Amino acid sequence: ICEKAMRTPTDKALAERYLSKTGGTPFYLSELLFSAEGEPIIAAGELNEMRRNALAQLSEMREKVLPHSVSDFEIPKFEKHITEKTALRIRAEKFEQVFFENEAEAVILPLSEIEKHPEAIEKFGKKLFAELPALVFAFDEEKIKERLSALYKKGLHHVLCENICTLRLAKDCGLTVHGGYGLNILNSLALEEYEKLGVSDATVSFELSSPKIRDLGRNIRRGILGYGYLPLMRMRACPIKKAGGCKNCPGKGKIKDRMGKEFTYLCFEKKFGTLLNSVPLYVADKDFSGIDFMTLWFTTETPENCEKIYNMFKNKVPADF
Repeated sequence: ICEKAMRTPTDKALAERYLSKTGGTPFYLSELLFSAEGEPIIAAGELNEMRRNALAQLSEMREKVLPHSVSDFEIPKFEKHITEKTALRIRAEKFEQVFFENEAEAVILPLSEIEKHPEAIEKFGKKLFAELPALVFAFDEEKIKERLSALYKKGLHHVLCENICTLRLAKDCGLTVHGGYGLNILNSLALEEYEKLGVSDATVSFELSSPKIRDLGRNIRRGILGYGYLPLMRMRACPIKKAGGCKNCPGKGKIKDRMGKEFTYLCFEKKFGTLLNSVPLYVADKDFSGIDFMTLWFTTETPENCEKIYNMFKNKVPADF
């Protein structure tokens, strides 16, 4: 019961001053509901005690372990996937890197590169896949849909999606969706779920070993990355940015680790960047029976090197580099 104030009554501002002192706890005061009749006063010591007791009780609540409910689940058995031959796909960073498109099952180019070279739609026809950005932020979703719709009207039919967000955007535009390595497909159940979501074929995670890739069930076509300087990480903070900012940056640079190894950094529309591995993956001479397609993931290679590596894969030649 509050006493009547002799001088200054306790008002909301005074109460908030004492109750918001949460110190080094993980809590903070977001809202204070205050009601008073007459001119009451609460001693500072009592307000402090109220706050300490409340924080202690909240801390106890955080320490309680709430067990998760677990349902019984029987993993279904999937029939072994059978394929007759492994097709080759070309993924290129630049339009100029593409060659032998008549022999390749698909030609994959970044969305922005197709916009720069709309002639690619007529040249490659239904073999052309637009690779959507690996990261799409909320404020860019509608813009991506507008860009996709514009290319769809020009004759684009296929897109490659590296995350589940762009999968939805592509489906909304009426395009055929192909799953990229970024979906992190690691098992038959994941393949099944992505098939339900409308993915027509999928590139499985490059973290999988070849025996596990061969063991994947389901009928959906699956592929792997067979060659490329694979992405190690995506970055929002640019590691090659100079004091002058992005204005005169070519969008590409090198960084070195403590062992002196060089890693290429590629910028995407000044929104994020990708750090590539210092050495490429190369599996042309390995046994990958059971794989429907293999993608050669070209980034920084010259057109001449792209053609050389493509021919090496066709002939299953061991790497000479």
